[in-house]
Amino acid sequence: VRDASTVAGAALKVSMRPQSGGRAVVLFEGTTDEHGTADISFQVPETEDPAQNLVIETRSDLGHDELERPVTVKRDYKVLLTTDKPLYQPGQTIHIRALALGAFDLHPAGGQPVEFVVADGKGNKVFRKTVTTSQYGIAAVDFVLADEVNTGRYKISAELGKTSSERTVTVQHYVLPKFKIDVETDKSFYRPGDLVSGKLTAYYFFGKPVEEGQVTIEGYTFDIERQQAVALQGETDEEGVFEFEFTLPDYFVAGGLEGGISQFIMEIAVQDQAEHIERTALSLPVAQESIIIEAVPESGELKPGVENIIYIATVYPDGAPAQCEVTVDAEGQTFRLTTGEYGLGELRLTPDRPYVYLVITARDEMGHTATMERYLEGRWENEYVLLRPERASYQVGQTMHLEVFTSVPVGTAYLDIVREGQTISTRSLEVKEGRAEADVDLTADMFGTLELHAYKILHTGHIARDTRLVIVDAANDLSLAITGDQDTYLPGGTAAISFQVSDAGGQPVPAAIGVSVVDEALFALAEQDPGFAKIYFLLEKELQQPRYQIKGFTWGQVLREEPTRSPELVRAQDTSAKAALALAAERSFTLGGNSHDEKVRQVQERQARYFKAVTRSIFPFTLIIPLGIVLLTLFSLRRDRVAGLSLLVGLLLLLMLSCGLMSIPTPNWYGPSPLDKLGYLLSEGGEGLLWVAPVVLLSGLVGLIVLAVYAVRRPDRPLGWKLLLLLAYIVLLPLLIYALIRAGQEPDEGWAIAGLIAYLLIPASFVVRGVGFGMKRRVGMAVAAFLAAGFSFFAPMIVPVLLITPVVGGVFSGMTS
Repeated sequence: VRDASTVAGAALKVSMRPQSGGRAVVLFEGTTDEHGTADISFQVPETEDPAQNLVIETRSDLGHDELERPVTVKRDYKVLLTTDKPLYQPGQTIHIRALALGAFDLHPAGGQPVEFVVADGKGNKVFRKTVTTSQYGIAAVDFVLADEVNTGRYKISAELGKTSSERTVTVQHYVLPKFKIDVETDKSFYRPGDLVSGKLTAYYFFGKPVEEGQVTIEGYTFDIERQQAVALQGETDEEGVFEFEFTLPDYFVAGGLEGGISQFIMEIAVQDQAEHIERTALSLPVAQESIIIEAVPESGELKPGVENIIYIATVYPDGAPAQCEVTVDAEGQTFRLTTGEYGLGELRLTPDRPYVYLVITARDEMGHTATMERYLEGRWENEYVLLRPERASYQVGQTMHLEVFTSVPVGTAYLDIVREGQTISTRSLEVKEGRAEADVDLTADMFGTLELHAYKILHTGHIARDTRLVIVDAANDLSLAITGDQDTYLPGGTAAISFQVSDAGGQPVPAAIGVSVVDEALFALAEQDPGFAKIYFLLEKELQQPRYQIKGFTWGQVLREEPTRSPELVRAQDTSAKAALALAAERSFTLGGNSHDEKVRQVQERQARYFKAVTRSIFPFTLIIPLGIVLLTLFSLRRDRVAGLSLLVGLLLLLMLSCGLMSIPTPNWYGPSPLDKLGYLLSEGGEGLLWVAPVVLLSGLVGLIVLAVYAVRRPDRPLGWKLLLLLAYIVLLPLLIYALIRAGQEPDEGWAIAGLIAYLLIPASFVVRGVGFGMKRRVGMAVAAFLAAGFSFFAPMIVPVLLITPVVGGVFSGMTS
């Protein structure tokens, strides 16, 4: 209703009808509860036409209302595309597999066509085939590379409907490595000028060390371009080991996006006695500060009037957690906390404004210190809502506890739970003393990434909200056991491997299994993405590469069920996940509407159309009237036989006025034209114009009265019509300006110039008419005409300011209400 209060007991009906027309299908009927809300859920009907309108109707003692929104009804899928290995040679076979599941229910997309496309390193489409998925949602194809092909990065894509998944593999000639190189350094990170000590170990894949191997080590920094800073040579011993040390340069260019961390690149080559060379590289983190500090508000931004948790992370440049004593200075307050063995701590702060300046100092047990200055900010709003989940990740079957904090201590808050773009739960919460709680039982249909929206509807119609993301993992209902008939095999031998899939009760179940068998030596040439299918389908795409993460706290570790994990590790991993999710992009409701705002918008659109029509009607008269005044002036001058001389003198007077304006000094940002000078004079005249304008208007009004009396007594009909046209212009111009403002319309530049010229013609015509009176030696009438010229110049500018809001606005409001 108008004051934003809720309506209990209102009848609701939700239906869906095709946008192209046709019968509406009723999806839900019910009533609102005591808070004016209703939990609506329905099964989306099968339809051939994806373009539908969702219609919500409500009836109560206060009347009837309807809200309509366009929706698209379609099935959506997620497709995981994998290959058996990341690197291929010409002539080999690429084994490609796609797993397709429904995006919302994650049920296998069985019997669906999947199109596979392979493009070579030059973008040429070299393979295309459509395969129907199995009952498990799996489709697979094999692509045999020719012996002579374009090498490079091959892009493989699988498309199901409008869902597409891509993967890139490398096709090139290669030789599998004979031996492997491991490099270790004495520290995991360094500071400029530090001494680096380490050892290199080279060994063949069958276990024998590479003896008397020739070792070359080169080190590089980056400053605009790569620069060599270290060059070492040596030989491995009988254990395949070579020890080295060197001093880092004193100067590094810090990477701005990496918290002041640079990288020192080591390139290592080892040649064995058979003159076979293997290469590897190692990147050493180098930082000026030994500790990196990060501060992340739990909501991604500050919320004044409620308690905010700010996650403080202290890590070493290599990403390892740093246990530190932390001091935080925030707007005159000092806080002390410990980040613990996992480098994480919490600062609880209740700001009174949406910004705060933090100075954070950290010190570890070895005496290393670092200081960071951070400016945290939010947005100015009438009211604030903060949503706080107890944890960042849950298991299906658990209960999710939520707290909602509001800057206004009472009211009703609402909670929506959205998954894959669909609202699966909504509820209202009573706020007491600025706090409300909710417990949500997590069912199987809540598996995946959940968007939690907590909000309040303000009396202004605006919404104060906060959004959180949580991850809900499904229980491991299946277990996979792998056994081989032998522990070791000879080249060319046959391996028999058994796979056993069981359910949670240990009973065997039919399942689809993906298996790849690849020579381990291949992974020395190219890393293989393990392709964690569970995380792919569990997390939304942007969360699979988090913007903030502590070394060792990956999503796989956070979601892994390990009974051996300590409670401290679980809390640390959960805090890390909360910080990562706080930095996720702010989400908006998938589908939202407010019938009050809709009607206000419709009224505003109707008013804008009305005022545009008014503008089009009035504007021609603001051009015609000045032209009419000019023609009447010329007629009067011609009648009195003083037209030529009057025009000449009038033009000279106007020229003198322009020269006077041109002589006024103005700042550089004002233009050089007389109109620019006039604009500067009017805008900067300040109090002087406030005194001048009334005098000019009053004296001009006297002049107009004198001219009116003269026109009646003489009689001088052209002069009388001229005065009437001036009066009409003074009335129409404020109406035009008001209509332009209400229509939100800016006039075209050409028409604006035409209107300005027409505006200036009016005082110019009175000046010329005054000269004509002077030529006839009618001094009093000449003075009256000059005063009227001043009035006609100032009145159209002053009258809109005086009348446009109280008078004109009232007239138009009455006409448009």
